[in-house]
Amino acid sequence: DLISKIGEKITLRRSIFFGNDKSINFSYIHSSLKRNVGKLGVLISINTTKQKKEITELGKQLAMQVASSSPLAIDRDDLDQNILKKEKEIITEELKNTGKDTKIVEKIAIGKLNKFVADNTLLNQDWIMEPKKKVKDVINEVAGKDKIQIEKFIRFKVGEGL
Repeated sequence: DLISKIGEKITLRRSIFFGNDKSINFSYIHSSLKRNVGKLGVLISINTTKQKKEITELGKQLAMQVASSSPLAIDRDDLDQNILKKEKEIITEELKNTGKDTKIVEKIAIGKLNKFVADNTLLNQDWIMEPKKKVKDVINEVAGKDKIQIEKFIRFKVGEGL
């Protein structure tokens, strides 16, 4: 129906399904053109023992965090090992060219790799609302004695991956 209205071929290029039987899903649309239409969209699925109304604000803020900081994974264990290996090779090569001692290069490389992990894993990122805190700290504060666990997230940006 939309194809006939605008005269353009429309192809669905990416999709993902988030069930809501055991988790609560939140979304965020950045640069919203109109309701549920924008240039960047995020879905995040949270498993929790809390009621949805208790974590609605957190869910929205976590989706905004994903939109603004583009994490590659939830935590270090979820990161693709090939990415870590490649990043370590790049860092090590870069440091070898400085002419520093091998032991020093190795220590600096470990520090830079840890920084890469912190920047690219959601739970280890600085919280956009309060940069002195990590995302995992904010989740733990809101959870209290209850459980809040991020199951998965997806970030779609117009034109990304072409």
